[in-house]
Amino acid sequence: MGWLRKAFTIEEKGSTLTSKQEIILDKLARKVARWQMGVPAIMFLETIKPLSFIGSQVLVFLDPLVKSIFNLSEYNEYIKLMEDRKNVELLIGKIENISSQSTEKGG
Repeated sequence: MGWLRKAFTIEEKGSTLTSKQEIILDKLARKVARWQMGVPAIMFLETIKPLSFIGSQVLVFLDPLVKSIFNLSEYNEYIKLMEDRKNVELLIGKIENISSQSTEKGG
């Protein structure tokens, strides 16, 4: 019965990001800060962090629909990013940093 013990565990992956994934996170964090949605975005990401893997699988399910409507070349990289909770935490940190910098500058 040793196999049953690990049947539903999710393995922790290393949080090494590719340069493309780093660019995607930066771009997303900058858009959130530009729209002045830092606080709601952080609250939302903190709330769904435990479900990030399930959310990424929903994105995989929606892949054909999204790609038929939008031309998103970074969609698959975004799905891979959201599989790992550490990347969600990284995104939250980037949003906090960029939002605080834009508030210090005065807008």
